[in-house]
Amino acid sequence: MTRREALAAAVALLAAAAVLFGPHVSNGGFYWDDWQNAANTHFARSPGLFGVLEGATERPVFGYRPVLTMLLAIEHSAFGLHMWLHLAMAALFGVLVAWALYVLLRTLGFDRLDSALPAGLLLAFPWVDSTRFWAAASYDTLAVALYLLGLVLAVRALRSGRTRLAAGSLVLYLLACWTYEIVTVGVLASLAVYLLVAPRRAALRRFGVDALLVAIALALVASGTTRDPQSLGDQIDHAGVIASQSFSLLARAVVPVGSVPGIVGAVLLMAAVLLGWRRHDRRGLAVVGTSALFVAAGYVLFVPALPHYQPLEPGTTNRMNVLAAVGLVVLVCALVRMATGERRALALALCALIATGYVVKVIDDRGDWEHSARAQERVLASLPADAAPGTTFYTFGAPTFVAPNVPVFSLPFDLRAAVRLRYGDASLAAYPLAERSGIECGRLGLQPTGGSYGPVHGEQYGSAVLVDVPRHRAIPIRSRAECLPWQARLGR
Repeated sequence: MTRREALAAAVALLAAAAVLFGPHVSNGGFYWDDWQNAANTHFARSPGLFGVLEGATERPVFGYRPVLTMLLAIEHSAFGLHMWLHLAMAALFGVLVAWALYVLLRTLGFDRLDSALPAGLLLAFPWVDSTRFWAAASYDTLAVALYLLGLVLAVRALRSGRTRLAAGSLVLYLLACWTYEIVTVGVLASLAVYLLVAPRRAALRRFGVDALLVAIALALVASGTTRDPQSLGDQIDHAGVIASQSFSLLARAVVPVGSVPGIVGAVLLMAAVLLGWRRHDRRGLAVVGTSALFVAAGYVLFVPALPHYQPLEPGTTNRMNVLAAVGLVVLVCALVRMATGERRALALALCALIATGYVVKVIDDRGDWEHSARAQERVLASLPADAAPGTTFYTFGAPTFVAPNVPVFSLPFDLRAAVRLRYGDASLAAYPLAERSGIECGRLGLQPTGGSYGPVHGEQYGSAVLVDVPRHRAIPIRSRAECLPWQARLGR
C-alpha cells in the first residue's frame, strides 16, 4: 500500500463522516461526563494546562485509565466550551479507527475493495454510534484505533524483523490499554493474526511479549479501579446473555432491518464454516475464525461488569461494542464474500445494501442525540438569570432521557456541572428530578429522593430552589412550610 492510497482512503472516510456526523457536530451537545470533564477543567485549582493535568491525576479513574484522563484534560483545555470542536474530534476518531482497519487489512494482503468495505461499514456501524455522538465515549474508539495501528506495526515487524517497528507497536498497545482496558484482550487475540503472517515460533515469541505488556496494563487497572466484579453466578448468567446477544448483533449487522433473531446469526456463522470447509477455502475460514475471535475478545472484560452491559443495548451503552465491531464488520463482509463466491459485483451490491441500512439507523439515532441537546438547552434556559453563591437548584418537568439510554440531564453530576459552567460559580449545585423522583422536606432543609439521591444531595432552606422547567419558573424554598406542598406535588 502506497502513501497516496492511504491518503486517498483517509480523504474518502473523512468525506463520508462529514455526511454522517457533520449535522451532529453542528447540532449536538455535551452529555453526561462531558459536562463533568468541562467543569473539572474550568474550575481546576491551578491555572493553565499543567494545573488541569495535576487535577486529572487526582481523579479515581486516573488509577486505571491514565492516558484517558490526561487526554480529556488536554481536550477540554484546548476546546473549552466549544461543543462542536469536541464533537468534531469524536467524528474524527471514528474516521481514524475505520482508516486503521483499512490499513491493517491492506497490510495483511487484502485487496483494496475487500479492505474498503469493512472500513466503510465500521465507520457507519450503528451499534457503536454513541462513540461518534458523545465526545467522552469517543476515546473508546481512539483506544481501538491505537490498538489496530499497533497491530499494523507488529505485523510489519514480524515480517521484517525491525526492532523499531516492534517497539512502536508495543507503545501503541500500552497507550490503547490505558485509554480503554477492553483492548487488552484484543492484544492477546493478536496471536491469531501473528500466526497468519509469521512462523509459529516467531508468533509465539511476540505473543509472550504482548502477554507481559497486558499483565502490566491489567495490573494497573486492577489496582486502580474502584469497581467490584459481580458474583460468579451473576457472571455466568451475564456471559450467557452477552453470547446470545452477540449472535443477534451479527444477524442484525448482516440484515440491518428490524429485530433479526440471534438464531439467524448462529446459522449464518455455521453455514460459512461449512461452506468454507467444503470449498477448502483456508483463507476464508481463517478470516471468519479470526473475526469471530475478535468479536469474543471485545466482550470478555464485560462479563464481570454490571448486567446492563449488553451488546444490543442502545444509546450510551452501545459503546461497549467498539472492539467487537471490528470483528463484526470483517465477519459480515467475509460472510457476503463466501456466499457470493467470485461474483464481485453481487458482493459489492449486497454490502452497499447493508451499508444503507446502517446509515438509515445512524441518522435515526443521530436525531435522538440532537433532541437531547435541545432538551438540555431548554433546562438551562429555564434557570434564573442570576444565582446567589451556594444555591442548589432542583429541576422538574423535563425528561431525563429522550430515547432509551440517550440522556438529557439524568445523573447527580451532569446538571450540577452544567449549572456551575453556566454561572461560572463552583459553589452552585443542581439536580434533575426524574418522573419517579421527588423531594423530602426535613426540619432544616430538603433533599431529593429516588434513584441514587440521598442526604448528600440535600440543601438547607433559603438556598434550595425548585425550577419548573416547562414554565421557566424558579421557586425559592425558604422554610419547611413552603416545602411541604411541593413534597406532596412531586412525591417522595
